[in-house]
Amino acid sequence: TTPAAQNGSWSLEMTKATAVSSASYGYIELGTLSTSTSYTVTAYVYWPSSNTGGVSNFTMNLLSDSGSGWSANNFGTSPTVEDSWEFVTITGTTAASLGAGEPKVNLYMGTSAALNDVVYIDNIVVTQN
Repeated sequence: TTPAAQNGSWSLEMTKATAVSSASYGYIELGTLSTSTSYTVTAYVYWPSSNTGGVSNFTMNLLSDSGSGWSANNFGTSPTVEDSWEFVTITGTTAASLGAGEPKVNLYMGTSAALNDVVYIDNIVVTQN
């Protein structure tokens, strides 16, 4: 069952497209942010208990690899409860140079999550520190 949006009338749904033992990735482009600047990204995350993998199989990450736009890797914390909207937060500094579509929040579904497990993300807020 799709949960009611945490805020407003809709939320982002990410469905795992790979089987158990393979991770699945997505991302959210954050739009125009300043370079070499610290930001905090917050969101509400909903992990249904009907998923095969446990709630620890999802994190939001800020990565320094090419195309992500962050100065260092910052791995977010996983939500801790199922069937409830949970507030998650991560902080990072943007890279000295940003390309098209950068920076991004990387969405990670771990190897224990099953094909077609889902996570819902809502009310994403980016704040300059």
